[in-house]
Order: sequence, then C-alpha cells, then structure tokens
Amino acid sequence: MENQEKSVLIVDDTPQVIRLLGDTLQPHIKNISYAVNGEKALQLLSEKTFDLILLDILMPDMDGYEVCKRIREQEKTQDIPIIFLTANTDQADIIKGFKVGAQDYVTKPFNPEELISRVNTQIDLYLSKKSLAQMNDILEEKVAIRTKELQEANEKLNHLDKAKGDFLTIISHELRTPLNGIFGFSDLLSMHLD
Repeated sequence: MENQEKSVLIVDDTPQVIRLLGDTLQPHIKNISYAVNGEKALQLLSEKTFDLILLDILMPDMDGYEVCKRIREQEKTQDIPIIFLTANTDQADIIKGFKVGAQDYVTKPFNPEELISRVNTQIDLYLSKKSLAQMNDILEEKVAIRTKELQEANEKLNHLDKAKGDFLTIISHELRTPLNGIFGFSDLLSMHLD
C-alpha cells in the first residue's frame, strides 16, 4: 500500500494547522485534500473518495461531531476512518468522538511521528477491510455461479434419470411382448401334448 494509493482529507478551520498537517503527511501520503469547514468537507466527500479523514472537532458553524455524524449517514462515506484532531483532552469529548463514529484521535499540538503512525495504521486497516470485502464479493459471485452450474447439472441428471427409466420401461415392455407370444404358444403346445 504505497503512497500513491492513499488519500487523506484534512478538515480544519485554521490554515496554519492545515499547512502543518499537510507538510507532515506529504512525504508519506501522496493525495491530500483540504477543507476549512464542515460544509466544504461534505462537498469534497460527495465528489471524491478518501482513505482517511483528519477532522478538527472545534469549528464554527458545524463542529466535527456533526460532520462525523453526516459522514456516517452516507453509504459512500460511512466506512472511511476518521481521526479527530482536538486541543481538548477531556475524556467526555474523546468518548463522544468515538460514539459519533471516529476511529481515533490526535491531540493538538501533535507529535508528527505519532500522527503518521496513527494515519498509516487507520489507512492500512481500511484498505485491508476494503480488499477483504472485494474478495468476499468475488467469492460470493463464484459460489453463485458454481451453485447455478450444480443446479443445471442436477436438472440434467434428473432428466437423464427420467429418460433412463422411460427407456427401461419401453425395453421391458418390448421384451415381454414377444415372450408373451412364446409363452402362450408353449402353453398351448403343452396342453395339446397332454
């Protein structure tokens, strides 16, 4: 899972934070997009796909919790991992973040190595999950094809079994008809010889 495969959306209302996050991630993540508010983030998510969202909690108009809820409501975006960015280390806020759908959080100011590690871990998990889902879809398709083939083969066997039964009935009848005549003549002969 090289850099060119990974894409991240950074959502923060502070341009300096966006720049710092971008500079930190750029050597490790090739495709980085930015949004300065929740509405812009939701618009970008409707246009592009991302492997991870770094989402600030405290933003004007629409906070990170609301943005996260809306992301989770959309089928297209519901599985994208979200890492909350927060200056607040209050446990209640962190728990609220997990409850609305975040996978992780990073406190501001952030440690660059920790951020890179958390981002890569979440992206790798997400891409592995997507890969497994695709393999599962392929396997389900193959099972459906194989099941259909087996049903068709079973129908052919049933048809052949019926044809065999019909054939044996006809042969039995055809063999008995001449024998009935022979048995009849032999009975007549045995009655006249007595």
